[in-house]
Amino acid sequence: MPSHSRYAPWLYALLSMLAFAANSLLNREALAMVHIDPLSFAAIRTVSGALMLTLLVMCSTGRQGQKKSVRATGGSWLGAISLTVYMFAFSIAYISLDAGLGALLLFSAVQFCMISWALLHKERFSVLQWVMLLVAMTAFFILLSPQGTDVHLGYSGIMIVAGVAWGSYSILGQGHKDATLASADNFQRAAMLSVLIMVGVLVSQQTLFAHPKGLVLAFVSGAITSALGYALWYRVIQRIKASQAAVMQLSVPPLAMVGGAVLLGERIDGTAMVSAAVLVAAIGVFIIARQKQGQH
Repeated sequence: MPSHSRYAPWLYALLSMLAFAANSLLNREALAMVHIDPLSFAAIRTVSGALMLTLLVMCSTGRQGQKKSVRATGGSWLGAISLTVYMFAFSIAYISLDAGLGALLLFSAVQFCMISWALLHKERFSVLQWVMLLVAMTAFFILLSPQGTDVHLGYSGIMIVAGVAWGSYSILGQGHKDATLASADNFQRAAMLSVLIMVGVLVSQQTLFAHPKGLVLAFVSGAITSALGYALWYRVIQRIKASQAAVMQLSVPPLAMVGGAVLLGERIDGTAMVSAAVLVAAIGVFIIARQKQGQH
């Protein structure tokens, strides 16, 4: 086996994490600079993501070497609804939240959602896991505390809804043999729901707007950093351990925070930075302990 192939999964993983962090940066840039309204951004992101994933499915080959059809399979309307809620809530939250803080709230909500799902299915946690979960939740609430950091609770709540929706989408997607095909199906369904939402918004005479830069940012977020980022990540997780994949995702909020500070001029609050570090570390230890427990 060529030596470079050993490092390929980690390079792909790094590119995937950069793509996920870029989603926060692109969304925040578009809304903070008022290049586009959040509903239009979400709709364009979803539709362009669906088009790109459909193109990937069409270009891939089946077992008999034949091209796959335009209509993907493996998804569900429940998955599509979860994806749509995530897309729209994610964009609305970035009206107020900084890129890094939004990514941290999203990531935390996703992890708490999946941990809650494990508890509902009577998965047993070790003492260390319970301690780390308590530490993570404490840091999370400090992050949202009005006395702790300068956070808009309303938009923070919307981002938490986005995280729960994404966590639900992830749970629904577990066990698919062809994750890209299932994602394409869910995106296609979500694109239809997004169009219906936008028609409803137009009928209700709500104000929508999109400048050229906003359209470009939304398209890049959907077709490149979402669709291609997800497709690349699904290839990665087939070649590395689950614990490694989970821990690698911990890098997304810090990457978004650094990117927000460097590219968007966002200020990193000291309390938020400490809370974020504690939160990410605690969840990281929880994930590793959970994986080790599953090996016994």
